[in-house]
Amino acid sequence: MATTIAWVVLLAAGVLWEIACHLSHGRWTGLTALGAVVASRLFGTLVLIGIWAFIGWHLFARYTLPG
Repeated sequence: MATTIAWVVLLAAGVLWEIACHLSHGRWTGLTALGAVVASRLFGTLVLIGIWAFIGWHLFARYTLPG
């Protein structure tokens, strides 16, 4: 239960950050721009793929396998 709450809080923080960045009219950098900068290099792309795989695997394992 605590893990689910942590994921929801993390997702809400990301959404709120994107909204705040959009409302700041370019004063703050959003997560999408940060992701684009990181993904512009091969190492950054590999790191993003690793993070995506880690999160995806753990969400898959958490919510689809009987426990």
